Amino acid sequence: MVEQRYLAVREVLDGARITDVATRYGIDRRTVHRWLVRYGTEGLGALADVGQRCRTFTPKHDMVLCPWQEPIRTPRTRKDREVA
Repeated sequence: MVEQRYLAVREVLDGARITDVATRYGIDRRTVHRWLVRYGTEGLGALADVGQRCRTFTPKHDMVLCPWQEPIRTPRTRKDREVA
């Protein structure tokens, strides 16, 4: 995966158009932009996979869609304590 990202970045740095590179690799042009920024600021290691948290709506969805992740605990507000 890192190798593919590096090759795409090198093509752009060597003069290829971002849209052409994105089309060739079957990715969105914004992804190529992100890779360029990460490579430019942090080097080759920054092209490794970056974990992303699942985007869900409720704790119930978290358990179904992301069972490997710890649930997010939101702090209780004063209003919550008064009701409980």
